[in-house]
Amino acid sequence: TTAWVVFVMVALGQHPQSENVQSSGFQVLAHCAVSPVNAALVVSAGAVDLAMEAMRAHSSRDAVQIGGLSLLGNVTKHVPHLSLVVAKRAVRLAVAAMHRFGPNRTVQILGLLTVTNIAGFDSHVAQVVREGAIERTISTMQQHEDEAVLQERGLGLLASVARLSEYGAKVIDSGAMGVAVSMLNKHTSHAGVTEQSLALVAQVAQNEAYHSLVVTLGMVERAHATLLQYPADLAVQTWGLLALGNIAAGAACRAQVEPSTRPGAHRPVQSRRAPSRFCEHARCVGSFAGAVAVAGVVLILFVRIVVFAPDFCAAFGTSRVFAVVGYVRVHIFFIIRIF
Repeated sequence: TTAWVVFVMVALGQHPQSENVQSSGFQVLAHCAVSPVNAALVVSAGAVDLAMEAMRAHSSRDAVQIGGLSLLGNVTKHVPHLSLVVAKRAVRLAVAAMHRFGPNRTVQILGLLTVTNIAGFDSHVAQVVREGAIERTISTMQQHEDEAVLQERGLGLLASVARLSEYGAKVIDSGAMGVAVSMLNKHTSHAGVTEQSLALVAQVAQNEAYHSLVVTLGMVERAHATLLQYPADLAVQTWGLLALGNIAAGAACRAQVEPSTRPGAHRPVQSRRAPSRFCEHARCVGSFAGAVAVAGVVLILFVRIVVFAPDFCAAFGTSRVFAVVGYVRVHIFFIIRIF
């Protein structure tokens, strides 16, 4: 891998004006940077600075932008210690490329990936907001409504920014929640869109001031529906339950979180296991009627012993004591079997 990185870096340095060399070279480095170890190697070789310089020099060439964003996306995923200066330049270049090549689906997805990775660190979120990434994300999501992968990336970026309470209002004011509801309804069969939509709701709902908005938009019902739709998807279940939990923290909205009990609505599944015979009789004994029944059984047992013990003694030639003991043992066993 080291030899490949050195070879590509030399080629990029020798042909800075060649669009083909720059785009292809950065694609190769992006493939090398898919693992944390190789990503660190690529960064140490100076590839990030070279990629950003090429993106600036070839700002009108979508192929170079795609190559540079591919590299930045993989590097920012695996190398968390990017300096604030590097992160600032990377965000600015990514947002600019997304703005310049709005119809280009690949540029949009790679740009969102890069910015989302950078926004995953608290120290870089402010820069992401300042560079207009939120507005650009909303715009590209509205422009590419049919692209589920792009919607997933966009919602992930919005959720990443909204996790910090000081930027929640910025996300809300941008109209992100309305877009999230629209995309969730449009891509109901895409688990990634569902997951990131619920993540956005969960992050926004940390602030009780936005609970009414979330409820009004119908996100509580959508969260219930998605939990039922994806029972085996851990991420969907996690974000869905977290969203409902954050909403339930608000007293005014807690009733909205409970599943509806109207006819036809989903109800919690109840156990259909038949109670044991012992449990049924135990509940009976616990009541007054049960106590009376037990007293009656004891009385009948006593009468049977007094009346029939002599016949038992005569028939088997034993004493009255043994007859009484035998009757008691038989009836105790009989009572145990009943209960």
